[in-house]
Amino acid sequence: MKKIFALLTAAFISINAAGQDDMPDFSGFESDMIKPASNLGVNFCGGITYDFGFIGENAALGCTGVVGANFYNKLRVGGYFNGLLGIYDYSSRYYDDLYYFYGGFGGFVSPKLLSDRKVSINIPVKIGYGFVSLDGISSSGSNSEEIDSKTVFAVTPGIMMEINFCRFFGMLVGMNLTITSDAKLYNDYGDEVLDKNGLNKIMFSIGGIFGKTK
Repeated sequence: MKKIFALLTAAFISINAAGQDDMPDFSGFESDMIKPASNLGVNFCGGITYDFGFIGENAALGCTGVVGANFYNKLRVGGYFNGLLGIYDYSSRYYDDLYYFYGGFGGFVSPKLLSDRKVSINIPVKIGYGFVSLDGISSSGSNSEEIDSKTVFAVTPGIMMEINFCRFFGMLVGMNLTITSDAKLYNDYGDEVLDKNGLNKIMFSIGGIFGKTK
């Protein structure tokens, strides 16, 4: 998986570099976010991305929010919260549908390359803790119960292309790789439903970042 992530990252950077000259002309509403700061260069930034991928063979949908500071439009530092929902279909002795949910929080650092271009590259790295659980929901939906849960340590490097369309907003498109400590979970029969590497995954992301640099 790490080799796949490295190859996708290399391809992503190559596409970004090749496409700089083909970008539309943003003159007249070019974003201050892609220019060097004219003052102290430390400003608020915040953003949200939606993440898409798989946990095992099952589709997973996530959402990540970040809040922090932008330093000279070269480096972003702050905190994050991540939520991920993966569906595991299983008929147990008590419940019809089981779900595993992962919520993470911690800090992030994101160097920014080509920050003077209309299209730049962010390399975010998030480090924090998360909570993964397996919950049972009755067929009527009227009753639910936590079957198994675990706290995990998570490191999530990524690469994001940032396209600045207006003064305070940039669109983000990219991917990230999550690596966690042992995330093994068991169902109510004692069967393993999520192995220790079950949350180690590549997710594709789309979202936006808000802020300014002067």
